[in-house]
Amino acid sequence: MNWKRIALTAYMLTPLTLVAPVAMAADELDHEHRQHGAHVHGEGELLIALEDATLEMSFRIPGMDLVGFEHAATTPEEKETIQNMKAYLRNGDQVFELTGSPECRLQRSSALFAMTSHAHHHHDGDEEPGHADHHEEHQDGEHSGHAEFHVKYTYACAQPEQLETIVFKIFEGHEAIQKVKAVTIVADEQSAATLTADHPTIRIKECRLELGGRCLM
Repeated sequence: MNWKRIALTAYMLTPLTLVAPVAMAADELDHEHRQHGAHVHGEGELLIALEDATLEMSFRIPGMDLVGFEHAATTPEEKETIQNMKAYLRNGDQVFELTGSPECRLQRSSALFAMTSHAHHHHDGDEEPGHADHHEEHQDGEHSGHAEFHVKYTYACAQPEQLETIVFKIFEGHEAIQKVKAVTIVADEQSAATLTADHPTIRIKECRLELGGRCLM
């Protein structure tokens, strides 16, 4: 069973408590997110899992930090803004830079604009045409709460052992994003780091080579 993929799915979509050790990072992020109720403006969360030739990444960031509002889009201008942002986010090359020579190709991606409250979630989402998993659209009938962008990517890497770093380029042009809490799972080891505009890089190769069971960040 692929626990890393389960962790990514659970982190993005449901408040499951997972029993596999490798999935605990996702559960901890999700628990912390729910304990604080709503999101915090200026802060995001990122989860990265590398297993064999599969690289999966998911993140969520407040709508306010990317489009300047956090309510459900109602005007034509707001709806166009959301669609443009989702198209931008689904393009992995615009959001991430993979260094080294891993020869990773984006297999599928999805971007949701999710209205959240303490008890309800409204997803206004879509996915990369021809490369996306199917998601049922959920609507709670209310437009209260706060909006977040939930984004997921799956890459197939021909030489995953050559992946050295992942640069999270979301800070470029989005000064409202102050920090992103990142959890990385590589070879069944996990680590945590806080990314900022000045330090947007996760060093995957150092994670893989570290002998003490902890990744260097």
